[in-house]
Amino acid sequence: MKRILIILIVTALAASCDLPEITVGSMELSIGDSVSRSILPEISMDPHSYRISGLGPGEHTFSLETLKSMNVIEDLTPGNWLIEAEALNESGQVIGSGSGAITIYAGETTSADITVTPLDGTGNLELSLIWEPEDLSTAYIFASLLPPGGTAFPLDFNGNGEGSAAAAVELEAGYYTLLLQLLDTDTVVTGSAETVRIVAGETTRGFFDFSDVNSLNGSGEIGIDVDLNEPIGITLYGAYESITYGSSMTVTASSPGETELISYDWYLNGFPLGSGESVSFGWDLDTGIYRLDVIALNGDLTRSGSLNHIFRVNQP
Repeated sequence: MKRILIILIVTALAASCDLPEITVGSMELSIGDSVSRSILPEISMDPHSYRISGLGPGEHTFSLETLKSMNVIEDLTPGNWLIEAEALNESGQVIGSGSGAITIYAGETTSADITVTPLDGTGNLELSLIWEPEDLSTAYIFASLLPPGGTAFPLDFNGNGEGSAAAAVELEAGYYTLLLQLLDTDTVVTGSAETVRIVAGETTRGFFDFSDVNSLNGSGEIGIDVDLNEPIGITLYGAYESITYGSSMTVTASSPGETELISYDWYLNGFPLGSGESVSFGWDLDTGIYRLDVIALNGDLTRSGSLNHIFRVNQP
């Protein structure tokens, strides 16, 4: 989380000549932001500047837009102030906001922290999926969205069953885990688990290409093009490109550079495998191609990340 330190020097304003002289006070305001990137959007979600305003006693106000880490503002009245801050990207679009109240005392320095967070509201999710219709006798798509700490709900795909399908839904801003499986009648032929970020007023789009479900190229990777919060990076250890039928592998996830506790959920072709830093599997798999996904979440469920690995189970 990046922080900007803004020093507001508060001096007395004389509303009339009858007011007594007031000793200068000061306010030290730290603004932190949790507005950044996960899977990159079409518009930049990187904070480039901050717009700061204050409303104080006697309807006195101030405002500034700053790139600097320290700012001095003079001639503000001691008393109760409401401070509001907005984060703007390089194009001047507001991507986050925050506010806080502070009381300024004459002759004293008062500190306040304001965290700029993503905007509340709803956004849209649009997904599309293609496959080779001749590869499947009866294609069926199972999809669901799981909000952190919530209950999964189904996501309906519309299509003609001839190799393509699409889904669109309006969602509250936040992180979701998308579970997607492509079935041939009752048999799952491939699947994935992805972290999806919905941003207020924006559209998140993803595309899955399952056109070659019998080769390593049929990974069905998704490109989500909207995010706000800093994503969680994931590194995998012990992930082999292939294993022999009847054998297994143990894969471990880590998130270097993270200072808070990170939890991991594992999926195989969209089926839950378990939770924890490591997962072991493989001994009961038939020969073929599989996709392993891991979803990372932080402790307060405000940040997420995902990573996948494609591997093959070979004949002994």
